[in-house]
Amino acid sequence: MADTLTYIGEASLLDLMPGFIGPLMAAQADLQSRINALLGFSATVGLDMSQLITLSAGILDNLQTGLALGLQAPPLTAQINLVVSLTETLRLQLLQIFNLLSLLAASVHAYAYDGTAGGFGGTVTSAFTAGLPGGLGPTQHINALIFATNIPASWLAIAEVFRTTP
Repeated sequence: MADTLTYIGEASLLDLMPGFIGPLMAAQADLQSRINALLGFSATVGLDMSQLITLSAGILDNLQTGLALGLQAPPLTAQINLVVSLTETLRLQLLQIFNLLSLLAASVHAYAYDGTAGGFGGTVTSAFTAGLPGGLGPTQHINALIFATNIPASWLAIAEVFRTTP
């Protein structure tokens, strides 16, 4: 079998990983809904007198039960601080997703190599010297990320994540 380097095309990393975007977008939507729910938290009480009496009686019962068990209710400021902390944690996670999406939107030229380990360097050098599709020529500075394996099952797994056929 001859060593081959196949030009897959120019695409964003997201285009090359079609199974990646769905879960990422679902996580983004989930985090955003959690943030919205936490931002909707209100520490105010707007009850009429009869509701306030009923609520107070329930609170008193709960406090008496809690005191009998040795528990102490957290103050309202502790609850508010917890909501603020959770909101900030979720906001940072959402920011990481946005940063990852920006990174994955970068356009790259994709190639797939099939051949012997000894032929890899020569095949790549020969292909770039000839000027592969995508505007890469022998004197042009390039950066590359290469995944290599000699285990067919591993290659199939890589092919599931990164579209390795044109």
